[in-house]
Amino acid sequence: METSILLTIQDTIIKYADIISQITQAQVEIMDKNFIRIASTGTYSQKVGEVMKASSQICQQVFQTSESIIVGNPQQHPACKGCPNLDNCSERLVVASPITFNQKVEGVILLFAITHEEEVIITNNLKVYQNFIKQIADFIGIKAKECNEEQISRMYTNTLANIVDKIEQCVIVLHKDNTIKSVNSSTKKYLRLSDNCVGEYLDLKSTGDGIHGENEYRMKIQENEFYIVGQIYNMYIGTQSSVQILIFKEQKQLKSNSFELNSDFGIWSIDDIIGNSKAMEKLKNDIKRFGDSMSTVFIEGESGTGKELVATAIWKESKRKNEIFVPINCAAIPDSLLESELFGYVKGAFTGANPKGRIGKFELANNGVLFLDEIGDIPIYLQAKLLRVLQEQKVTRIGSNNEINIDVRIITATNKNIPELIRENKFREDLYYRLNVIPMKLSPLRKRREDIADLVDFFISTYVKKFDKHFNKIEDSTLSLLRQNDWPGNVRELENVVEYMINMMDYDGILNDKTLPESIFKKPFFKETNESPRTPVRTLKEIERREIEKALSIYGRTTKGKKIAAQKLCISVSTLYRKIEQWI
Repeated sequence: METSILLTIQDTIIKYADIISQITQAQVEIMDKNFIRIASTGTYSQKVGEVMKASSQICQQVFQTSESIIVGNPQQHPACKGCPNLDNCSERLVVASPITFNQKVEGVILLFAITHEEEVIITNNLKVYQNFIKQIADFIGIKAKECNEEQISRMYTNTLANIVDKIEQCVIVLHKDNTIKSVNSSTKKYLRLSDNCVGEYLDLKSTGDGIHGENEYRMKIQENEFYIVGQIYNMYIGTQSSVQILIFKEQKQLKSNSFELNSDFGIWSIDDIIGNSKAMEKLKNDIKRFGDSMSTVFIEGESGTGKELVATAIWKESKRKNEIFVPINCAAIPDSLLESELFGYVKGAFTGANPKGRIGKFELANNGVLFLDEIGDIPIYLQAKLLRVLQEQKVTRIGSNNEINIDVRIITATNKNIPELIRENKFREDLYYRLNVIPMKLSPLRKRREDIADLVDFFISTYVKKFDKHFNKIEDSTLSLLRQNDWPGNVRELENVVEYMINMMDYDGILNDKTLPESIFKKPFFKETNESPRTPVRTLKEIERREIEKALSIYGRTTKGKKIAAQKLCISVSTLYRKIEQWI
């Protein structure tokens, strides 16, 4: 049942009914074309909203004839024949007038008498009252027209505002038959359409997937096929659909909206790699040599050696330097969520998922570079799916049956011994060979001590500027101690020590032995111990807990601190959290 226009102005109609009743001293009822009582005074005032078609013989006649009618003694009048309430009818006199809009009867005003006094008043003023309610009916019709025009105007305004608001997105206006009525400049540029595309047929079909709260469509136009994510809006004029407006995002816009870069992850080039040792010179040459290749790069190195720096430097040396670089730390994401992070999911894919769906890192990195850090921590069940994606260059979102073609260069990194994990059946050998096409091994800082001075200078400059401090010099003896240290945490540990020293530096701006943390003066526990041979042997669990607590006391219990602690302990972040929960 179509909603009547009178129902949309019900408040106004109720006021008119009260005015009529007060002036005529009679009872008033106003019904719409669906025989819904829109307004009523007196006897039926509590029945507003009820459907009265079966007992509205008089109204039915008005709708059929579009003429006013006067019914005296309804029980005997032909217009009331067949009314189910005829025998119990209490009405003595009825005056009915049509409410017209666009040359159609949209409702009826009924002026009626229940008591003898009301009947006398209406009878004595019949012509005056009949003209009066007819005039009120005209007023209501005019109000309905204004309301309808206002609705159409609002619809146009809202639709146009929606387009203007999203003008940087792609917009296509379609006729009913899916031929193009108009396109904006963003659409022409993205789809590479010519100016004569207007009038061409657009084959548009939903894939059934929902991403980021919008629908995915397969679009075919001018023999080209695209996958887009957007919405279709119907523009209505009256009750007829006139045109459809398709608003969708370019691939780069979709990626930009989806991409959340970790706050502690920087973008570096080959010029940011500090050091002139033979190992570093070879590394820089290898980055330049392999940068333009499409082959997968496998970076090995201890925690803190700068694997992510090397990954972004390779990206910046490649032909894809202007495309997106997507990093993901496989150790920092719980196993249960890693699959959805890599491959994405559609609306309603699983309990707890974003109800709008989400694009995965593979799809996000399409035409660019995907950096899989800590690849050794990826669960074994997920490795088979990862291998299949690498081989087929196709990805399927969780909860979807649609395969998406991708073109992604893969860079991986790990601080673990992958061949050992293979022997322990914790890593697939075929995946390792697929990833290890271009191996790059990063030297730990203890094997390139000649780079320490340059790194120290760089970190001093960084933190002096950051903390707005005055720096004079670093004592030779202090620099010598830094060179002699083994740096099990590599460059990251050195950076933390220099940051500590800048904080401890006096106003004279001199870095000396007093500014060094105590750990520099202590020999590594694995070289010497003060414990007596008679000291009871600790359990591995006790040692594990002690070292974890030690790492947390040094690096802090914040999210960032726990991440660094996990790297120092050579375990994944998820493992660290699990260990902590065991002791709470």
